[in-house]
Amino acid sequence: MIILCIVAGLLVALVAASWSCAKSYFEMGRLQGMEEATREIVRGLSSHYELEGRTIPERVTKAVEGIKAVSQKRWKTGKGATDPYHAQLWIFGNAVGEACC
Repeated sequence: MIILCIVAGLLVALVAASWSCAKSYFEMGRLQGMEEATREIVRGLSSHYELEGRTIPERVTKAVEGIKAVSQKRWKTGKGATDPYHAQLWIFGNAVGEACC
């Protein structure tokens, strides 16, 4: 009976460790995907501005720096809280939209 409890405890520990690793892996991939998408958007935006001989607007540059700053820290969000990554991406999208107009 004791051996069965030990094996069950080890199995629970294995499942918990696997779940934690999978969650961490998912979060890192999600963050890298957001950063890559931001870089691609800025690259496309800068190519259009370079054709016209202008530079990227300062507001877009600040928004990109904000995304980099947010991505440096791990955030824990509670239920119903706004994800700080999404909030910074909204700011970035607004800046890019105004730059396009």
